[in-house]
Parts: sequence; structure tokens; C-alpha cells
Amino acid sequence: MDFRDFVDNRIRRKRDEILIKLAYLTAARVSEITTKVTPWDEQHKRTQPYGLWMKTNLPDMEDFTHTVFRNGEPRLRTEKVLTITMACAKRKRKGSKKDPDRKVYKVIALPTTQAYEPWTIDLLKWWNVTRKFSFDMTGARLWQIVRENLGDLDPQIHPHSLRHYRVNHLVYEYGIDPHIELPFITGWTFGNPFGQGRSSAAEMLNIYLHGAWQKYFPKLLKPMSYHAIRPLELEKEPQVDPALMKALQEASTKREPTPDLFALERERAKEPDDEDYH
Repeated sequence: MDFRDFVDNRIRRKRDEILIKLAYLTAARVSEITTKVTPWDEQHKRTQPYGLWMKTNLPDMEDFTHTVFRNGEPRLRTEKVLTITMACAKRKRKGSKKDPDRKVYKVIALPTTQAYEPWTIDLLKWWNVTRKFSFDMTGARLWQIVRENLGDLDPQIHPHSLRHYRVNHLVYEYGIDPHIELPFITGWTFGNPFGQGRSSAAEMLNIYLHGAWQKYFPKLLKPMSYHAIRPLELEKEPQVDPALMKALQEASTKREPTPDLFALERERAKEPDDEDYH
């Protein structure tokens, strides 16, 4: 049983299933999708709950129009795009430490057509209920959940394994450029496929924050190899299920006011060390 089949069929609790799918699809570090830290991390200022700064374009998803060929004839297709903006762990912009927001952000773009990425539909359904993608837990708890649910698949698995799975799939199955496009997804430095280049990721990510995903997104419009697709399925105008879209719109009107997310930062004497971990 491969990774996707295992996650779809062997995880009983929906929260754990969505957590693992989100961590994989976003190639996220643990702290980027969680909103709590342990007392030890808080005391030693080792990390921050970067999940507090996660945003999404829901319910007003963007349209991406591209050209496809059918029987040699070009046709325009419009895809609905789910984008998730995430604060990158281990990255800071240059500037004064008194600046409350020196964070670096990345934008993850995901297709919403079932044939291209069925897990995106699961994320949309989850957001419709919870109205958020971040999880109110510590990285240690996330580690536990991954081990408990995926241990039979790989006894040595841990949350960072999901990031490596995604990177390998993006490069070898989707043809994502490891030097130019991949850093915008992972938050790595630019220069080589392993994030060890000398170029600063912080400035590059911020400069091209809103446009970078449009470069790699067309490569994600590739039918899943294991997904049974009828020949004419991709001929239809890809749209999110109307009932789901209506529910997303209604949920957005019930959102609570946005809290002051910088309050936590102001309480800190200094920010975590700017170490270039991966």
C-alpha cells in the first residue's frame, strides 16, 4: 500500500487525516501549521507557533486560466485555485528586531479539481467546518499523531518525513524545478535542490510572494496516476462542487474577528535564533 492509499484508508480520525494531508501538501515544517509551543520551547525561545499567521484565499478562490490541447486543438480551461499563505519557520526579513513582523511568508497553491488533487477537496470540506487550516496543538503532539497513524507504513516516520515525501513527488513526478520553483514551496534558500545555496530566501520569497505560485502551478495540473479518470472527465469546466462553494461562502460570513497576532511577539524579549535549518 502506497502513502496516499494508506492515509485515505487507514486513518480513522478525521482530524488526524486532514493534519497529515495538510502537512504533506504544504511541505510544512511542524511549527508552520501548529498554534502552540511547549513550555520548554517558550522558555528557550526555540520556535514560535507560526500556524497563527496562516491565511487562505477562501472562500473567494482565484481563477487560473491555461491552455490544454484536445485532439490537437487548443482549448482554454479555468481552474479554481486554493492558496494558503504560511509564515516560514527559520526565516526572518532583514531589519530591526523591534519590528513585530519580520516574518517571511510563502504561498502554497493547490488545484481544486478532483482528478488533479483529491486531497484539496478534503481540505476544503474541513475548512467549511472549522474555518481554519492551522491546528491548536504543539509540535510534540503533531509528532505523536504522525507516529501513531503512519507507524505501520514506516516505523521511522516523523512529521519531517511528510515534507521529504512531498519534495520528492514535486520534483520527480511533477517536474518542479528544484533550483527556482521548489524554494517558493518549501521556504528553502535558493541555489540548489537541497536548500544550501547562499542566496537569501527571505527577500526572494517576500518580493515574489503573490506571483511565484503561478509559475509552478501549471505543473500541478497533472492527473493523479492512481486516480481512475474517465476520458471526458477533464473536458468539463473544472469547478468546485456548487454545494461546497455555497457552504464556504456562508461559513466566511460567520468568522470571528481577527485577534492581535503580534501581541505574542511584543511579549518576547527577542526572537528565536535565525538558524538555517531544513
